[in-house]
Amino acid sequence: MNIIFGIGFIFLTAVIAFLFYVTLKYRKRIDELAYENVELLIKNDQIKEKYAKSRGNFELSKLWNVQQMFNDEFFRNRFNIKLDDMDDITKVRHTKEFILHVFREVAEILNEVPFKMHKKYVYDNYQGLKEKILEECIDVQKFLWGIFNVWGISFIEFEQAFTNKSAVVKERYDNEYNKESKKK
Repeated sequence: MNIIFGIGFIFLTAVIAFLFYVTLKYRKRIDELAYENVELLIKNDQIKEKYAKSRGNFELSKLWNVQQMFNDEFFRNRFNIKLDDMDDITKVRHTKEFILHVFREVAEILNEVPFKMHKKYVYDNYQGLKEKILEECIDVQKFLWGIFNVWGISFIEFEQAFTNKSAVVKERYDNEYNKESKKK
């Protein structure tokens, strides 16, 4: 009985080790295939034409598409649902989840910088801080784009809304600044 148990344990260990090896070996190729699929998607003339209308912001739209493809796969595998098939209640639920992730990632950015007024910090060593902040900001951005993906907002819609909002913010800023300048 002990021999059978021992052989079974060795066999199970070998199977797990083999599966781990195969996963590591093919993970890189899976990632390469995903990016090749993105490139094929972007090379499609119809998509090129669509994004050419977005005033040439083609590189950012490629990143948008990478995130869109990831979210499509994630929701299909994790929740067995396509983004396009979500009803509004499901969209709201997932939006809340994304917002929680955004808050957590923003807190991680804050954790990277000295921010507490009551603590004494040594300000002479910022080695690697830029990279840490970049990584955390990318996490925030990916979750924010996830919200856009859940609601079916296209890159073109995003870019137009961003441009419009930027004009509004600039106008508000100019009006406030001009009011302050006239008071002095």
